[in-house]
Formats: sequence, structure tokens, C-alpha cells
Amino acid sequence: PKFTLQSSFKADAVPELPLRDVELMSADGTRLHAVADDGAKRVAGKRPIIFVHGYPEGWWSYVPQLRFFIAAGHPVLALSMRGYGASDKPKGIHNYHLFNCLTNDVRTAINHMAAPNTKPL
Repeated sequence: PKFTLQSSFKADAVPELPLRDVELMSADGTRLHAVADDGAKRVAGKRPIIFVHGYPEGWWSYVPQLRFFIAAGHPVLALSMRGYGASDKPKGIHNYHLFNCLTNDVRTAINHMAAPNTKPL
């Protein structure tokens, strides 16, 4: 199905999906934006799914997949990597190093989804 992406980089850009904005903090202090399901359709025992985009995409690249997996009851989170969308855009190439920065950004998203007190997980 098609969707209309509104002019926002936030969850309200796709109003037909039950998404909420999540702000994460990477190990180096970079603020990362993500969208996650609001929890209303989650089914106990379903594994979380984290979507990580590549160049030059954004979390909105995964709208069809988000729609499918939310309907199937999975907890989902789609990350906007540093430099994209509503995430911080630090200056300097050293702030985009694969092993020193980007892997920590993904680790931050994984830890968020795995945290026992994360609501609405």
C-alpha cells in the first residue's frame, strides 16, 4: 500500500500508523531519533525488530515493513542514523566512524528495545 509522507521527520509524518517518537542518546552523546510502535498492537512473545537504514535513506524507508510487523504484533523501532532526519548531525568525518560511532548508535537502539523498563515493551 502507498502512503503519503508528511513534511516532518517525526512519527506524525505517517499518521495512519500507531507510531511514537523516541529520543535515544548514543555513547558519545549524539542524540538519535527513532520511531517505535505505540504498543497497542503488541502480542506477548513476539520478538522486537529494529530497522536501520543506509545511505541516503531514513526511517521512513521502512513504512511498509513497519505496517506489516506492527499488524503482526511485533515491537518495532526504526532508527534515524546520525546525520539523517531528526537525529543530530555532528560535524567532522570522525563522528561517523563505523566502529567508533555507528555501531554504538545501533547498540543504543538494541539496548533501548531490550531494556526491561522500556515502555510500552
